[in-house]
Parts: sequence; structure tokens; C-alpha cells
Amino acid sequence: LAKVSSTPPRKMSFQHLIPSKTAFCIDMSTVTQDSLIVYEDFTKTLGGEFAVAVLEGETISESDKIYYLRSNDIDKSIDELVKEATKIQEKLGDTLFFEDFSEKRIYELNDPDFISRYSDYTFGSSDYYYFVDVNQYIVISTSVESIKNYLIDLENENTWGKSVKR
Repeated sequence: LAKVSSTPPRKMSFQHLIPSKTAFCIDMSTVTQDSLIVYEDFTKTLGGEFAVAVLEGETISESDKIYYLRSNDIDKSIDELVKEATKIQEKLGDTLFFEDFSEKRIYELNDPDFISRYSDYTFGSSDYYYFVDVNQYIVISTSVESIKNYLIDLENENTWGKSVKR
């Protein structure tokens, strides 16, 4: 199981991936506890960084969240996570949901504990997560609409690192 560990402050390197409508973002390191790994092959592809962006909303529980896991090999990370998502759906007698949007493929992950496997800072959980690859990050959210809106924000450069400051 990978969990957040305390590390010295560092400059955020992915501000160009954080939507402008983010209320706050927490960027952390993860540490792998080998004896507790559930997604072992997937976890081996990760680069030790976990972040969560909580988007503006009435309350934290009602706000969309965008989670980021940095990958050392994004293609392998996506392949391994798709394998795990497929296994879950097969156990349920179903097929893996995916949708192509904005030149990306969005996948569903039917594991309510997925985010909490990598951090205690989840700000809620979901029955389903949806994920997509963006640069060297697996970007995860609790709804397919939230991922689509996220991809639109990226295309429009409506992010912390690209938006014009007012």
C-alpha cells in the first residue's frame, strides 16, 4: 500500500495540469508498503507523487476532485490499470466501460477504495473512478463528466500554469 509520507516542501511541477477553478491542491509524495499492495504491477510503474485538486464548490463533499498519480512509464501504468479495471468488471459479469473524448480514452475503475490506497487525503470517496493519461500523470476523478470538463480546461489552457493572472 502506498501512503503519503512527509517530505520537505518542493516546487510544484505540474501546475499546467491543475484547472483554474481549483479551490486548493495538495501535492504529496507516496511511499510503497510492499506487503499491502493490491495493484502491485500498476504501483511499480508509479513515480512517487500523489496530488489532489479540490475544485470550487459549495462544500468539499460536493466539489469535484481531480487526483494525480505520477508515472515513470505512462503507457505501462495505463495498461496495468486497465488490466485491473477489466478484472474487476469480469468478476461482476460486466465489461470495462471506456469512452473516447478529446483524443483521449477515459476508463472506468469500479473500486471505491482505489484512491485511499495511495493517500489518506481523499476528501471523500466514490463507488466509481474514471481515469485518463495526461503527460506523465494518471488523472482520476469521480465522474466521467468531471474528466471531460478537465480535458476541456487543458485544451483551453484554463489551468494554474497557463491562465492569465488578473
